[in-house]
Amino acid sequence: MIRKIYSMTICFPFIRQRCLTHIKQRCLPLVMVAVISLPLLLAACANEKPVDEAELAGRAANHYYHRLMEGGYDEFVSGMNGADGYPESYRQQLVINAKQYMAGMRTRHSGVSDIVVTRAETDTLGGYTNVFMLITFADSIREEIVVPMVKRGNEWKMK
Repeated sequence: MIRKIYSMTICFPFIRQRCLTHIKQRCLPLVMVAVISLPLLLAACANEKPVDEAELAGRAANHYYHRLMEGGYDEFVSGMNGADGYPESYRQQLVINAKQYMAGMRTRHSGVSDIVVTRAETDTLGGYTNVFMLITFADSIREEIVVPMVKRGNEWKMK
């Protein structure tokens, strides 16, 4: 044991030189890559745009109306603010109302061919966003509607 410690002290300069050589050859390039990459990574993250809440509200409204077009009446009603607290009988009435609305659109305009969000405007004092959507019917008539949206938790709901 004493011999081992003694031999390490005698060889210490050699070991230190060997470690330095190892660091220069192996670790230094990795450290240099990390030092160069970190500012580039931070610069890339700094250029991220903040989340546009009006755009998110527009996407949610677009989703709900596309579900309505596809016959997802329950999901459309679920997109209404407070729908999860509605009594089941009232909820069923809203589903029937959505079905009747789409049946009327099929009768009057041969159905809906496309729905596009044209713009969204946020009223910060009122706490809601108006989403303007252009509905194109199958008979080529266009109609602009306004869908007021409110944010509840992380979700946008129709007001």
